[in-house]
Amino acid sequence: MAAGPIDEATLERLASSCGGGAEGWAFVRELIDTFLDEAPAQLAALRNAVEQSDSDQARLAAHTLKSNGANFGAVAFTEACRELEAASTRGELGGEAVALVDQAELEWERARDALGRVAGGTG
Repeated sequence: MAAGPIDEATLERLASSCGGGAEGWAFVRELIDTFLDEAPAQLAALRNAVEQSDSDQARLAAHTLKSNGANFGAVAFTEACRELEAASTRGELGGEAVALVDQAELEWERARDALGRVAGGTG
């Protein structure tokens, strides 16, 4: 069976680190809402940076998205962003990087939907 877009154990650990119980989950839901609000602009900035061959901006956007995705257990999204960060660090923003942005956007949609269910209280 394929893994889902979100590692639920990561979310459990995050909620526990935020105090656990209802209060911990309430805070996690707030964090998820912020991520869901901010990530689309960061993804757009990443795509633009890759298309403009701006390695520094691409690396920064990929790093931010990678870190945030990892915090919420968005494993495949995090991996695509990690690969983009590495490609940006190497200055390799050609066709492979564009394909990685496409992959990151696809994985973002999957993670966004799963995290939206969690933030809405159904996860």
